[in-house]
Amino acid sequence: MYVLDYHDIRMPYVNKLNDLEGTFYVSRTVFFLTHLGTLQPVPIELTRPRSENEDAWREVFVDGLDHTTAWLWKLAKSQFAAHDSGIHQLVSRW
Repeated sequence: MYVLDYHDIRMPYVNKLNDLEGTFYVSRTVFFLTHLGTLQPVPIELTRPRSENEDAWREVFVDGLDHTTAWLWKLAKSQFAAHDSGIHQLVSRW
C-alpha cells in the first residue's frame, strides 16, 4: 500500500483559489502494488473546505460496476491526475 496525500500541502491555497470562479479540491489516494509491479489506485478522497459560499464537502470514490459509479471514478482519477501533475511541475521542480 502506498498513500499519496496532497491534502495538507494544498489546503492553505484552497480558500484563495475558491474565491475565484470554480471549485478547487484537495486529494488523498491509496495505491495497491499489483503483482505486475504497477501501482493501482484503490480509493480517491476529494475534499473541499468550508467557504463563504459553500459548505465543506468530502467524498471517497472507488471503482464500481454501474455506469454512474464508473464515471465518478474516472472524474476522481482525472482530478487526482491534475493534482499530481501540478505538484510535480510546480513544487518538485523548484
